[in-house]
Amino acid sequence: MNLKPLMVSSLLLLTVSAYCQDIRNTLATLDTVRNPNARIELLSQIVFDDQSVTDSIFAEYLLSYGIAYGMLGQADSAQKYFHQVIHLGNENEHYQLARAYNGLGNVLRRYGDNQQSLDNFQHALNTVTGKSDSLSIIFESSIINNISGIYFDMGRLDKSREFTERSIEIAKRLNHGGQLAYGYVSLALIADNEGKWEEAIEAHKMTDKYIEEHDVFYLRGYNKINLAEIYERQNLLDSAQKTYEELLNDPTVNVEVSFSALANLSKLRNLSSDAKGAIVLANQLLDKAKEREMLSHVRDAYHLLYTAYQSKGDYLQALKSHEQYMVYKDSLVNTESINALNELEKKYETEKKEREIEALAFENEQNALLLDKQASEKLLYIVAIITLLLIMGLVLWQISQKNKFNKLLTEKNSTISKALLEREVLLKEIHHRVKNNLQIISSLLNLQARFIKDKSAVDAVQEGRNRVKSMALIHQKLYQQDNIQGINMPEYIENLSRALLTSYRIKGDRITVDRKVDAINLDIDTAIPLGLIINELLTNSLKYAFPENEKGELKISLLQHSESLTLEVADNGIGMDNASKSEGSFGMTLIDSLAEKLSATVESVQENGTRYLIRITNYKLA
Repeated sequence: MNLKPLMVSSLLLLTVSAYCQDIRNTLATLDTVRNPNARIELLSQIVFDDQSVTDSIFAEYLLSYGIAYGMLGQADSAQKYFHQVIHLGNENEHYQLARAYNGLGNVLRRYGDNQQSLDNFQHALNTVTGKSDSLSIIFESSIINNISGIYFDMGRLDKSREFTERSIEIAKRLNHGGQLAYGYVSLALIADNEGKWEEAIEAHKMTDKYIEEHDVFYLRGYNKINLAEIYERQNLLDSAQKTYEELLNDPTVNVEVSFSALANLSKLRNLSSDAKGAIVLANQLLDKAKEREMLSHVRDAYHLLYTAYQSKGDYLQALKSHEQYMVYKDSLVNTESINALNELEKKYETEKKEREIEALAFENEQNALLLDKQASEKLLYIVAIITLLLIMGLVLWQISQKNKFNKLLTEKNSTISKALLEREVLLKEIHHRVKNNLQIISSLLNLQARFIKDKSAVDAVQEGRNRVKSMALIHQKLYQQDNIQGINMPEYIENLSRALLTSYRIKGDRITVDRKVDAINLDIDTAIPLGLIINELLTNSLKYAFPENEKGELKISLLQHSESLTLEVADNGIGMDNASKSEGSFGMTLIDSLAEKLSATVESVQENGTRYLIRITNYKLA
């Protein structure tokens, strides 16, 4: 018996096995490497023998590249590798497939494409649902938490809470501390946005517990800074300040968290009448941000210096800081626009090259077939070959003409898309500058109020400032969202009411606000007068309805009917009879004027407080 072939075969199997194991070991070490650039460097050192590597190992290799580029924020590269994993179509590796879909979902979420992101998260969830292995089950919890994040971004707090609670339930069943930390930090953010601060604080404490028990280090900083911001909103400023100081003294937190802690602590010091301390912290942030060339934080540092110098009474330095703030703010807007255009151009060039390569490959394939046919055919079939060549020439000519037409069409579409993009960028820039000008007016009114001794005059200036803010908020919404034609009214009314509560220094839950607003987008010509009306009605209630710090409730509803909108603003305060100060005021005159513009009727009812009912017939949806 010849044993030599068997020995060679065995040696080959051992070599292949060892080779695959080396790659597995390299890929396994990546989980311990936190720096994404270092991850990419390790991956680039792997050399594949196409005849011996398995689909599973190759898929893990592609996934590692996708995750690393995702950590770097290079969305196009990350998507390319995740798509390659999906195209492998290895049904036996459902966990890898689910991770690829989940990776795509995370990348698209950063783009703001919530619908596509949600679709990919759903694909990932479908892939692991029903699988019995613990790895798939815990990953199911992670995907559900990501879906919760999408609904959170969309303002669907009810759906976000539903999915977060599902995620926590699965993690509890498996006693997985790391996933429980993620679940509770999501629950804390939801509760915070719902105004349920006690629940939010408790959720943050649960997050902190699981972080410490399971060393989920990358969540520690984010959890603490979110907790500190809740303390701020509850006016627990000592607790907030202590938490920010802990973050600044923690060397393990990342730069973003550290910078946010510096900024928020500077703001707190200024609110506590420690303008000098606020300036010191703002300058620290400025120096560190400039050192790292993090322009957004440089911008924020100058704004903090502007407000602190205002409080200190150093108006010259305040003006200089504000000028620098506007320079960096405008620079960032322009940079973002340029980056977006460059990204689009890069995508177009990549697609163009891919089409050229495909066309060349097709042409080469056709030529190879022709040469084979010429070599194999005998002289007897010359006529047939010539006929075939003529047919192929005609086909190639048709293909060439079609390609020329497609190229021309692509160029025209690109020109149109570029023009539309430039128009949108210009409109957003206009709204941005209008908002900035309104903010400057607001700041000037605030400065002016400092020199006015008459309380009624100060109140009048404050009311004027609030009106300017209500208009500035609309222009801010227009340049921050994708739809520049209209205003998302649920978000706008929520932000406006919160701003007014802050303006009148309403602390804690002394006055609660019940909002019921249909999901509608209004045209700017409707949103501005409607926003001013809401501002006036809320201002009247906050000033007169609850004297001597009495507790109370405000209700705001905006409902769409077949041919009209109905706005209702009500309070359970002392009523108009005892709040007659507002009768015949400028505010009520303004309401009547704005209502006339909207072809609206205004009714007021005195029953357990004051209720205004406004029916609007002249309005536009965006």
